[in-house]
Amino acid sequence: MKHPVTLSLLLLFGAASLAQARLGETPDQITARFGNGGPFFIIPGGPHDGLKQQEFRKQGFDIQVLFTDFSVGETYTAGSKLTEDQIQALLAANSEGHPWKESATGNGSRFWTRDDGATARFMDTQFEFKSKLVVDKEERWKQSQLPSVNGF
Repeated sequence: MKHPVTLSLLLLFGAASLAQARLGETPDQITARFGNGGPFFIIPGGPHDGLKQQEFRKQGFDIQVLFTDFSVGETYTAGSKLTEDQIQALLAANSEGHPWKESATGNGSRFWTRDDGATARFMDTQFEFKSKLVVDKEERWKQSQLPSVNGF
């Protein structure tokens, strides 16, 4: 009778570790998960101005991580098209305890949002996760690029 309880506990703790946040992890946590990455560099200008970036390679994925003091954006690029199981596993791993809601599909891409403002976009071999901080930073930058209509 102890075995079903033990198995249930193992499944519960295994599911909890699968759902661990990736967005929100510190550089040390990311390095522990992905191994040593390339050097950090600070992005000069554009929508990600001032964010740090580091690149990793693991299990056939090229992974690009944007940091403040923690991960605020992650892009996974695979050598081949991702399966639905891989898509769901990456969504779960980057949930930070918030459910993803698929909100749009089209032009070969899929799009999800979370109730905290984070977004995810999947297209063919690339899966991109952005925290609300990155989403807002990109929107502010986009707005700053619009031509001024003052004086008309």
